[in-house]
Amino acid sequence: MNSFLRKNMVMLVAVLIMAAFLIAAAQGMEKQDFVITLLRGLAVGSITFLVASGFSLIFGLLDVLNLAHGTLFMIGAYLGWTVVVRPDTFVDLLTPLALIVSGFALGDVYPL
Repeated sequence: MNSFLRKNMVMLVAVLIMAAFLIAAAQGMEKQDFVITLLRGLAVGSITFLVASGFSLIFGLLDVLNLAHGTLFMIGAYLGWTVVVRPDTFVDLLTPLALIVSGFALGDVYPL
């Protein structure tokens, strides 16, 4: 058991610090609010991980810093937010429609 503690001392200290932060954050909060805040933080962290892993994958394999996939994340986030906030408007369908039409129009110029 002592060898386990010696090998994983940094990990154990990090877990204890995270537990202390969680306990401090939960002070004065209702249980439902804490769970919602925790899940929202995990969702934002997951999206940040997706963007960061895309950057590192493209930069690591191609040695080129390509920021194009960030634009796709931004378009998807904007469309998702718009659908949630105003689901009944026709204007929301114009952006995906414009993207599809421009894709077909540029298909002749840049064939795959």
